[in-house]
Amino acid sequence: KNDGSLWSMGYNNKGQLGDGTTTDRNASVRIVESGVKNIACGGEHSLFIKTDGSLWGMGWNSAGRLGDGTTTERNTPTLIVDGNVTAIESSYGSSLFLKNDGSLWAMGSNANGRLGDGTTTKRLTPVRIVESGVAKLSTSDRHGTFVKTDGSLWAMGWNAYGQLGDGTKTERHAPVQILSSGVSDVSAGYFHTLIRMTDGSLRTVGLNNDGQLGNGRSFFQTTPVQVATGLALP
Repeated sequence: KNDGSLWSMGYNNKGQLGDGTTTDRNASVRIVESGVKNIACGGEHSLFIKTDGSLWGMGWNSAGRLGDGTTTERNTPTLIVDGNVTAIESSYGSSLFLKNDGSLWAMGSNANGRLGDGTTTKRLTPVRIVESGVAKLSTSDRHGTFVKTDGSLWAMGWNAYGQLGDGTKTERHAPVQILSSGVSDVSAGYFHTLIRMTDGSLRTVGLNNDGQLGNGRSFFQTTPVQVATGLALP
């Protein structure tokens, strides 16, 4: 809410609502009274950032997805990082976050190299992936993406449908550059990726069995293709 309070509702089998129970809630319940500025929900776990830059998590902790150094489920908010966190994105088993120095960090499941640290080793505590210059980020269940301040687009992880956009179907365990400039934002979807350019155009890449790329076709694409122009930028 605009007073900085955090509320949650719904399925709570792993304590992901953070209310100290594993009881499902069909009405919203207050978790934190004030000071929350950003939230991200993953697979049966939840994360949030406070105005002091601290990162907190609760819920399922398989593969260390909460990043607290354990695999213990948490049904109340647990401190992960004590400051300087500015943005968080979470998927089913892993999470990416940014710090105010532009560094990119990751934790949790690293299947298919989705964390981008050059390995497939799960990380129970956050590991730094990029030292500086990251402006935007987005992650899906099997691949991660980010935009640097120079407008370049990078991706890592599973690539069976070309969703990374590097022209291959090769899995990448470390970030690979997809576009060198002109990118303003990115969204990693389920085996596909959407890319917004600074000129207001939209590019898409990856799986397209249900037409999710919006290019009028139904087969996957391994390099970004422009599908729209004139999109308003925030």
